[in-house]
Amino acid sequence: MKNPNDKIQINHLNSKSKSFFRLMIGILFVICHLSFVISPTIAITSDKLIDNAKLYDNTTITIQGECIGDIMARGNHVWVNINDGSSAIGIWAEKELVKDIVHTGSYNFIGDQVKITGAFHRACPVHGGDLDIHAEKIEVLKHGERVHYMINWERLYIAAVLLAVSIILVFYRRKSS
Repeated sequence: MKNPNDKIQINHLNSKSKSFFRLMIGILFVICHLSFVISPTIAITSDKLIDNAKLYDNTTITIQGECIGDIMARGNHVWVNINDGSSAIGIWAEKELVKDIVHTGSYNFIGDQVKITGAFHRACPVHGGDLDIHAEKIEVLKHGERVHYMINWERLYIAAVLLAVSIILVFYRRKSS
């Protein structure tokens, strides 16, 4: 015959297991609920963003790239272009967000590497239907620098010789005419 105390201990363990299980389900429910309430940030490349614009429309995304061109002021906001190596995308941001950007990419400079988090719009209603990102956060990952070009003396010498030959030929032709 079974001991009645054994039955009570088994029921007691089941009660603890049920409570623990309910607690874990509750915690998972809260975590899942918060993940939907807090807008998820998706790290993405410009090619994927452009190719799947409809999928990412009005979502918060993160993109990294080099600041290129000029930072164009428009009242309290600015336009800045970001190139991640394959495509460039226009970024609309408050002036305060770009204060740490020192260099923008051009012939003479490598632009600052930045990480931008913001709302992606495949056809922005504010900016005439353009594809853009409205930045919420801009983080400078690495400052750019001046590009130093090396003079190729061999090419310079060949160019000088060819210029001299061209000048001689022009004078010779005029003299013979």
